[in-house]
Amino acid sequence: MKEDPLTQIRTQREAISAARKELLATLESLNQAEQDLITTERVLTSLAKSAEAAPTNWSQVLRVPHHGTPANIAEPYRSIPRHGSPRPDGIPTVVQMTEALLAEAEAKGKEGLAGRELLDAIHKRWWPGVGWDSILPTINRAMRDRHIFVKKGKLFTRNKPMPTIADRVLALA
Repeated sequence: MKEDPLTQIRTQREAISAARKELLATLESLNQAEQDLITTERVLTSLAKSAEAAPTNWSQVLRVPHHGTPANIAEPYRSIPRHGSPRPDGIPTVVQMTEALLAEAEAKGKEGLAGRELLDAIHKRWWPGVGWDSILPTINRAMRDRHIFVKKGKLFTRNKPMPTIADRVLALA
């Protein structure tokens, strides 16, 4: 006898739900392992006598391969640590990175970028392992003190300069 279509749908939904729970458990264990490695890295760095004595590649010291975000996990679901990896040398300042990303977003027709989108783009382009506390406080200070950025809802945007009187007159003409 053929199974009822609604029963088939329920069975498939239950299977998807079970698979999702399994993937979330795997993701959580990977996030915990990543946090453990970050903590280990901090401890080893603090124990080093000087910055020159500290190894530059901890994965060789610990004999743990560095894989970054697992390839089988979709990038939007990457867990962003609160305290990320140390800032690499030779990358632009946080304000410069943010301005560049927001300019690109505007060029693509987007109104702005959410904090997660900013961090994901910075992670991909300049700073693998960047954390929330490495970026957002600087952006917030730039908004508060220098008025470079504006936050509209959840989106960060570049602050548009106020038009001068001459600009307003030309706009009317």
